[in-house]
Amino acid sequence: MKKFLILVQTAVMAFFIISCTGQNSNLSGMTEKPKITEPVKIIKKRIRIDDPSLNAIVITAWENYHLGRYEQSALDFERLYKKGYDHYDILFGAGISFFKYYDLQKSIRYLDLAIEKNPEHFMAIYIKGIYFNNLKKYTEAKKNFSAVLLLDLQNNFTCGYYSKDYADKNDLADLKEEIHMNYMN
Repeated sequence: MKKFLILVQTAVMAFFIISCTGQNSNLSGMTEKPKITEPVKIIKKRIRIDDPSLNAIVITAWENYHLGRYEQSALDFERLYKKGYDHYDILFGAGISFFKYYDLQKSIRYLDLAIEKNPEHFMAIYIKGIYFNNLKKYTEAKKNFSAVLLLDLQNNFTCGYYSKDYADKNDLADLKEEIHMNYMN
C-alpha cells in the first residue's frame, strides 16, 4: 500500500511539475529541476489579504510549499485559518500541504472547506480523488474525478499552487485529460 501511495503521489507531483513549469509530459526528457522560485516571485506581486503582515504569511506559506517545506507550509496555512481567515486559497493551501506532509485527515478536512468556499476549485476536488484512490475507496475517488470532469469553469480563481497565481480553463482541461488517462478506465 505504501509503495502504491508513493507511486501515485509521484505521478501527482509529476503532473503538478508539468502544470507549473510548462514542461511537456515526457518527464524522462527533463534534465534539470524545474525552477521553483518563479512562482514565489509572482505570488509576491499579489495581495491576498489587506493586512500586509498576514499577506506575508500567505506568501511565505506558498513559498514553503513550492520549496518542499510541507510541514511549515501546512502550519502557516493552519495558523491563518485559526485566526479566522478562511479564504479558499488558504484552505486549499492547508489541504495540499497536509496531503504532502501525510496528514491525510487534516488534508481532507481543509480540502472540503476549500470546496465549500469555492465549488469550482477543481484541484481540491482532484486531490480528494487521489486521497480516496490511495485508500482504495474507488467509488468515492471516481465520484471526485467525475465531479472534475463535469466542471465547466466560469471564472479564473486564485490558486497559489500555479506559477501564474490563478487557475483557469486551460488548467482544468489539462487536469481532465490527466483524469481520463489515469483514473477513468
